[in-house]
Order: sequence, then C-alpha cells, then structure tokens
Amino acid sequence: MNECLESNNKKMNIESEDLKLFEKIAKIGLIKNDQKCSKTFCKKFGTVMNLKQRKRSTNAKNAIISWRCSSCGTFKSIFEDWFFSLFKKPIRIILAVIRSWAAELTVSKTVDSILLHFDHNLNRETVSSIFFQMRQLCSLSLDKKNLKLGGQGKIVEIDESLYAKVKHWKGKDLIRPQVWTFGLVQRKHSSTNGLCYLTFAEGEVPENEKGSDLSDDETLARTDSTSVTENDLNSKETGVDSTENDEVEDINSISKNLNEMRFLNIKEKLNEYRKLALEPHVASDEAKEQVAAALSKHTNPISCPICKALMKNERGVKLHIAKKHS
Repeated sequence: MNECLESNNKKMNIESEDLKLFEKIAKIGLIKNDQKCSKTFCKKFGTVMNLKQRKRSTNAKNAIISWRCSSCGTFKSIFEDWFFSLFKKPIRIILAVIRSWAAELTVSKTVDSILLHFDHNLNRETVSSIFFQMRQLCSLSLDKKNLKLGGQGKIVEIDESLYAKVKHWKGKDLIRPQVWTFGLVQRKHSSTNGLCYLTFAEGEVPENEKGSDLSDDETLARTDSTSVTENDLNSKETGVDSTENDEVEDINSISKNLNEMRFLNIKEKLNEYRKLALEPHVASDEAKEQVAAALSKHTNPISCPICKALMKNERGVKLHIAKKHS
C-alpha cells in the first residue's frame, strides 16, 4: 500500500470497514490515494493532507472518511472528482449496489438486500441512477462498428416491439411518444453465446402499420418476428461490414478523448460519457442492402439503382422507375 495511506492509518488508529474498502479501491486506482491542500493562504499549501474519520452530526449513524489539512483545517472528500462523488452514500453501500447490478438483481430486490444486510434505507431512484451509470460505462467498451451477428450454421432471432402502441387511434395514449425497439439475439454457439444487438427509435407508427408495402432500407426494423437459420447477416460470405472496407475503431482514441476531459468536473465528464455511450450505431449502405435483401418477400430481389427499393425482377424495376422516378 502507499506510504501515505500507511502513515495515515497509524495516525487514525481506527479499524473500520469503510477504511478497508477505501484502501482496496485506492490500490486499484478507482480513487486517489492522497490529496494535497489547495488553499494558497495555508502554510501547508501543496502538502499531502491527512485522513480523518468523522460524523456529519452527533446523531449520525455512519462515519465518513475525509482528507483534512492539519494547518488550515480544510476538509476534502476522498471521492472528489471521481465516480463515487455522484452519490452521497457510504462507499460500502455504493459497492453493494454495484455488486447487485453485476449479479443482475432488480432494483426492488437490491433495495431489500441493502436493507437486510446493511440496515440502510435506500431509495429506488438512487439504485436506478447507479444502475444507469454502470450501463453507460459498460457501453463505452463496445466495439459498435464491428459488431457481427450470424454466419453459417448460426441462428439469429429477430424481433421488434412498439411501446405506447395505440389501438383504434383513440384515447389519451395518442399524445404519448411511440418508441420502436428492434433487437437481434444470436442463439447458443460456442464463444458467441448470447451475443445481441438492440436499437430503438422514437417517432410515428411505420407505414406498414397503415397497410402500405415495405420495399426500402428500413425493412429490417419493420419485419415481423422471425428466426433465421444459417443467416448471412454480416458474415464473411457476404462481406457485409467487412473490416477491410470499414475503419476499425481505435480504442486508444477513446482513452485520449477521455483524458482531454480531465479539466471538466465530474458531472460534465458524466455528460460527455453519456453522449459517447448513446452514440447510435450507423450501419453501412452495403449492410442495409444485404439485410433488406435477406428479409425481402422476394426470392432474388433486384434493387432500384436510384432509390434502392427491392423489386421482384428486372421488369419490376423498370415499372418502378417509370412510375416513381419519371
């Protein structure tokens, strides 16, 4: 352990669970293992502060660990400018919620578990917020540009759902925004077990709900539920989204961008991370054409050279051009 932590522990002479947790997460770099006094008028300006365990009030149940300057008496949180500073909760509670999220527990079960094991009342909103932040952080590590599903002998399940769906076009639900979700899940196959892709879009009901024909590049997001065996989606045989034609995402560039945001405070950093996490995946034109052809109602469809609409044969293409583009 860092010499600073060891010397501070000897001065505190306190063996607490929160202190042990602080030492563990400081070792792996989740928080700083030292803080320096930032008050320019202080005699010990720029020197390392000491750890201090204290209570916010005399009636408080939980003690908190802070950095304290022995000269000017300034306190600093051990979580300042770090992820844990977003939540004003003891570190053991935050780690317990993260552990529950990793175990895929629901929000309500997490609240009950925290109350049972730590005798701590936790709001559902706090648990939901921590769960949301963890999902955003994990999504940053996804290689969205090179996500590939399907292939020879593999099964991919395709499904779409409409939330806030309105029946008969009547009722108060008409004012609610309708959200389409579309997902693909690859069934068990060696190391790619459970590989999936999910996207959503907020907008009006697609044209196919109103009875019109589908023959555009959005067919993928509007098809009925189906299972495709020996799917050619994004496989080597089709060459869709080939890494030879597409730029491979440079993970180091993400780290560089995050390092450039160190001048921001933790909330501004959080907003930047959220933008990166919610950045939608943009499929290539070739991928859209391959997917539309695979899900077309025609056996060997031929695309229109102008609008890429899929037709049954050459005659259909000529009629389509004469009708739509003349």
